[in-house]
Amino acid sequence: VTQLTQLISGAIETHPTIRGPRLAELDLLANAVRRNWHKYPRVNALNLLETYVKNFASKPICALDLAYIIPVLLPSVHTQKQVRPSEPSLDVGILRFLEDIIRHSEDEITIPGNVQQIFRRLCAYQIARANRHPIPTQQLICAYFTHVPERLTPPNINLTNTEVPDRTSSLDLCPADGFLLLATSSLADSTNRLTHNTCTVGNFSQALLIAHWIDQLGLAHARSNHHFRLRLCSLLSLYGLACPELSIPQAEGLEMKQLLFVSLGHMIVSPGPLLTLWANPSTANAQQGASGVTLLTFFQRLHALSGTSVSEAEECLVAAYRRRVYTKIGEFTKFAETLKYADVFLLVRMELVYWQIAVVPDDFDILLENLGGASKELELVASRIDKIVDCRDFSVSQNFDPPLENHVTQENSFAHTVRWIRLRMITVRAICQCTQLLMSSVKLSEHLLNSNDQQASVKRESDSRAVEAMKQLQIDDELLTDLIQQTDDSTLSAPKDVHSFLSDLVLPSQLLLTAPTQLPRIQLSSLYLRGPYKIVLESGVRLLVGIHQLLVGGHESFSEVQQTTALQGLENPFRAIPQLVKESDRPDWTALPRPKSGADKSYLLATDDAHSPTSVLLLLGMLYETFTLDCLLVSMARSVLRPRSHYLQQMSKRQRRKAAKIRKSKGMSETNPGIEVTDENDDSYRRADTTVFRRLDQIGSSLISVVSSLTQTASSLTDLVDAWLHWSRKCAAQELLEISASLCMKMFPDDLMTQFPVIKPNHVTTLFTQIASSYEHGFAHLSSGLHQKSANLGRILNELQVYECTDKLAACHL
Repeated sequence: VTQLTQLISGAIETHPTIRGPRLAELDLLANAVRRNWHKYPRVNALNLLETYVKNFASKPICALDLAYIIPVLLPSVHTQKQVRPSEPSLDVGILRFLEDIIRHSEDEITIPGNVQQIFRRLCAYQIARANRHPIPTQQLICAYFTHVPERLTPPNINLTNTEVPDRTSSLDLCPADGFLLLATSSLADSTNRLTHNTCTVGNFSQALLIAHWIDQLGLAHARSNHHFRLRLCSLLSLYGLACPELSIPQAEGLEMKQLLFVSLGHMIVSPGPLLTLWANPSTANAQQGASGVTLLTFFQRLHALSGTSVSEAEECLVAAYRRRVYTKIGEFTKFAETLKYADVFLLVRMELVYWQIAVVPDDFDILLENLGGASKELELVASRIDKIVDCRDFSVSQNFDPPLENHVTQENSFAHTVRWIRLRMITVRAICQCTQLLMSSVKLSEHLLNSNDQQASVKRESDSRAVEAMKQLQIDDELLTDLIQQTDDSTLSAPKDVHSFLSDLVLPSQLLLTAPTQLPRIQLSSLYLRGPYKIVLESGVRLLVGIHQLLVGGHESFSEVQQTTALQGLENPFRAIPQLVKESDRPDWTALPRPKSGADKSYLLATDDAHSPTSVLLLLGMLYETFTLDCLLVSMARSVLRPRSHYLQQMSKRQRRKAAKIRKSKGMSETNPGIEVTDENDDSYRRADTTVFRRLDQIGSSLISVVSSLTQTASSLTDLVDAWLHWSRKCAAQELLEISASLCMKMFPDDLMTQFPVIKPNHVTTLFTQIASSYEHGFAHLSSGLHQKSANLGRILNELQVYECTDKLAACHL
């Protein structure tokens, strides 16, 4: 330590204006304080900090150097001041230092356009925020427009459109941009004034106003500022404004190299039903023009990149050799080795496979056409998931937030991503393995129907593929149980009603801009693993496995209790959301919020129990994926029963023809139902009249009830989705303007808006239109999918009608 201090002191004396030695001195002192080095020389830390601020506050990096070591270096004073009731108290010694540097930086302002003076003031504000002494939003807005008064003029062209040429000057990254970034952070932390609305509407309005400021006050004047674009991506995320497809143009504006998608792809790709809601081309992207990249094509691009990224990393390795940057060789080598395990690549692969296998197919027959590459992708992800690497980089976001307490860490959010990928893997693999079981079950059923009594009595065995499928399903059932145990068992029971439930699905505005990415109270992986999705997955697999066991081992291998439980899980899985269940043990879909068509007043502002489209979209995305999985598994069960269904139809026709001949021979009318067939029964019918086939007939009859229930659910969900779809098309853009303008008027005094009128939204901007179009796209995709699933359920119901008269057929021998 003595040698280090001497070396640093010598460097400071030799180069007093160089930042490195003085930063090393502060860092060494901070380590000495943390580790309680008693032999370290006594140093006045306050003087060191003041000297450092005096010499280097005009450099943009100064705030990052000092922001988080001040609480370590300054002595603790027993008298403390609490800045906010909800925040920890602040040492008076730190408070005095912060007030001093703020006052000095503001007093030094003589020329508003002086870059060094702007940086010194910005540095003081940034350090103050990081140490829980935030500057008021009004003061930050005033500072911003004081240094860039030309931005008080509204932009003639909304430059979020990527087709507009970049005519901005080289001063895009001007120092004053930092004040707007601080102002947006301060606005996110502010207490919402829309107290008569639900908290989702309040948080939604804050996110809208922040996005408007970044778009109109920032990006419209400084398109090359990547901090603005990164912040806008955070707001457009799934837990914010829920418009992830609008983040794609922002990523294009960042001009990221391919490898940067490994570390920054999380801005767009995150765990959730993204492709389910926004897979198809949207009007929002059409308005953005230029690249026309949709969310689906973006996923496909990342999928292709995952196969070529290693070669690009190797090129960097060769370049390091050529430039003799040997210190980077180890870094590049490690990066090249871990690229194939990057979290964003594995997530993209599984989302594409899941969407193609579990969401797109309306019927099992269509599923068979999409199964081609699913097994290969599944094997690849399964071989890499245990070595998955967290490649997300949150250091590019400079928010100067104070240290978070009791919040989600990067490790926790990464664990959530891994759980999500594993759940997708289990679902896709279950569908693939159940397909193998289905093929085997169909062969067994046909064999039983076509065999004589002696052949039917021979013990039946599964083929090798079915045996392997059964083993894998057992392993996946254990993995699913393990995933469930990793989640909070009070996830769905904690919210007291639907309003609380919807509120817990999204992030409060205070956490939208923080890094690392935070998660809402109800995490999506927990919602799926503890909710109706898990019930459908387990019930569907249990039913298909049970039918196979029934055909192989007889009725004892699949009890009627197990059969009933599985069918009930498919018929009414949504009872797992207690906030929706009423007295009849059925979900009350009318409890979910919906805009009323033809209403004279604004939905978001005038309705007390209104909720933001963000929370509704998230819930509907989960419900729709649960519904589609249910429909697919029911379709698979119907396919297993097809040999029996065809047999019953043929037998029914044969018996009707025989009955007609008897009536004709006796001279009786065809319409007379009083005839009783006395002929000896057909041998084939007697062979079919076994316990196994009676059980299959029971399953077929119960599936009619399941399909009817799903049809009713589809009708209720369609009404709900269509109400939101109409709102998105007709009212959303205007209401987005109204709610953000209303919040602005409630949060800021009239004189501030008179002085800076651009801070208040006064017309429907392109951003508001794009957000409304994104919501329209999401709800339209859900509505279209529900109509398609309903039509297919109708076809399944028609095919199952033969089981309605099975008991009558067996009793009367028609």
